Amino acid sequence: MKLHHLPLLTCVACGQAIATEGYELFYREVENGIDPYISRLSVTQRYLRIDDLSEQQSSGFMLFDAENNTIYSVSHQDKSILVMKPFAYDTPALSDKLVHQDSVLPDAPTIAGKQVHHYRVALEDETISELCTSVQYVPGLLPAVGKILHAWQQVISGNQVKILDRTPEEYRTPCMLSDQVYNRGDYYAKGIVIQEWHSNGKQRVLQDYRKKQFDQSLFELPKDYMHFSLDDTRPLP
Repeated sequence: MKLHHLPLLTCVACGQAIATEGYELFYREVENGIDPYISRLSVTQRYLRIDDLSEQQSSGFMLFDAENNTIYSVSHQDKSILVMKPFAYDTPALSDKLVHQDSVLPDAPTIAGKQVHHYRVALEDETISELCTSVQYVPGLLPAVGKILHAWQQVISGNQVKILDRTPEEYRTPCMLSDQVYNRGDYYAKGIVIQEWHSNGKQRVLQDYRKKQFDQSLFELPKDYMHFSLDDTRPLP
């Protein structure tokens, strides 16, 4: 894995145009029912943009604006933008069998002189051991990237809670709820994630990252697209 320890994000002015410095990260993504693909995360202090670099990359992108704490899912095919705003919630007690662990992986090679940690959530007792979430991360590496990913995940989680009533009761297991609904992504705040696995089969592995100077237009939304929300399919004002 080609990893480099890089300085924190900054913004620089170039004449009348403003270029934004940040990081470009590449992950190999695996989801059930589709071929593995590479995603590109473009990260600055304010924005996170996620692009699918498969053949369908022109279909759209995801954009998170940390200033207004809002996610925009852009579809070029429909000329629409799904808007996800924060949704506050309290995490209920899911199960006393849920175990949270965070430990050093002693045999893993260090990255930028730092040891890899393993965070896991599992449903365990004398008769069952079901893995819910498994994340490997490097503590203290690229903290600005981890900060914006943590904020992103909290918005994702809140919106999953908002539409939880659409999920049949029989699928709302403690593992599913912990991993896919009430998952605030606190591991992102600890360091850069190099590998993660979730109970719905989604996986991602970091392939590379590098410092990048972005044109500000990369983080602009298309004009004249219809805006809508998860709980209201009518266009937003």
